[in-house]
Amino acid sequence: MNKRSLSAFVILVCVFVLLPTAGMCQSKNFAGVWNKFNAEEKKSYITGVATGVRIVCADAAMGKDHKMTSDTAHRFQQCFSAYFAVPAHELVQTMDDLYKTQSNAGIPFDDIFRIATLKASGKNVDKILKEAREKGK
Repeated sequence: MNKRSLSAFVILVCVFVLLPTAGMCQSKNFAGVWNKFNAEEKKSYITGVATGVRIVCADAAMGKDHKMTSDTAHRFQQCFSAYFAVPAHELVQTMDDLYKTQSNAGIPFDDIFRIATLKASGKNVDKILKEAREKGK
């Protein structure tokens, strides 16, 4: 694993594991923690996710050559767009809206982020939301 991939992995671990669990040692109330974040903290969370995704997508698109071509740029854009199909402020708003529903309180940040991305993109998330609620119990 090269240094860039290792760095991306560390960032993703921090964003998806350490940050979400920092305030939840005593409960599984992810909504409560999210709702305590101010606007800048929520923006920072999304920025951290975007940074990790950008690094991973760039490595995946360029492969061993680490050379950007029109083909690798296209692959990068496809990868990145799968996570960020809408602007960051829409993801924050959608996460806020999802966490307003009490039955979603136990859904971890990484799952609610994925669901918010799909929902903000206009996809039906009812089935995924139901599965995430069961997993979060």
